[in-house]
Amino acid sequence: MFFTSFPAAFAAVTVSLHIPLSLTLIGIVLRGSAFIFRSLLGARSQAYRRWSLVFAASSAITPVMLGISIGAIMSGNIRVEGKLDFVRPWLALFPLAVGLFALALFAFLAAVYLTMETEEADLRGDFRRRAWLALGVSAGLGAACLCLARDGAAVIFERMRHARWTVPFILLTTALAASSILALGKRLYRSARLLAAAAVSGVLWGWALAQYPYLIVPDFTISNAAASAEVLRPVLGTLVIGAVLVAPAFAYLYAVYKRL
Repeated sequence: MFFTSFPAAFAAVTVSLHIPLSLTLIGIVLRGSAFIFRSLLGARSQAYRRWSLVFAASSAITPVMLGISIGAIMSGNIRVEGKLDFVRPWLALFPLAVGLFALALFAFLAAVYLTMETEEADLRGDFRRRAWLALGVSAGLGAACLCLARDGAAVIFERMRHARWTVPFILLTTALAASSILALGKRLYRSARLLAAAAVSGVLWGWALAQYPYLIVPDFTISNAAASAEVLRPVLGTLVIGAVLVAPAFAYLYAVYKRL
């Protein structure tokens, strides 16, 4: 969709960020492979432990690299003109902080979701503690990202500083996350899962609002990077048709994974 609808922005991102994006793809492939191979082995075998290590490492690499890519897009270091730089746009303090923030959010979501995947009280208690820890780390890293954005993503920081929605949105997201923790404490696991998903979604929507109308700060906006209307109209129709086909496939994939 990005390639078809916004080709110039797609080119800028995939060239400047080809290293973290490639590592993201490698992490996704290794994570899925390790999950499958590990499920076919005995828990006491050496091969099981090796695949568990691969699974753990790839599960950390993927969100970190995704977050780093987002941070680089926000930072304003990806420029259209001038010499191409494959490292400086993403190997900076602000993108790295966003990468760690993404990892902490993933860990929080995983811990909350896993409370519903077991009936063992001790294991659920362990997941609750991990969720509380991950949320605390997420809060600290989120605050660090806001502080680093003053210099590391100046355009986004100024937009958030002057926007009327910033404080209410932060308070709402914080309230959702805190409510999820309270629900975990009361062992309302289904409610905790919904609240945690809403809190993390709030973080993503906050980023979207802060960056709008930019696709890549500061050179590409939605309007100046968009393909022609002759391209966008059939893409929209294809998106609707594709969603009808892909949604059941994802549901089936999820059901298969749940049985493993």
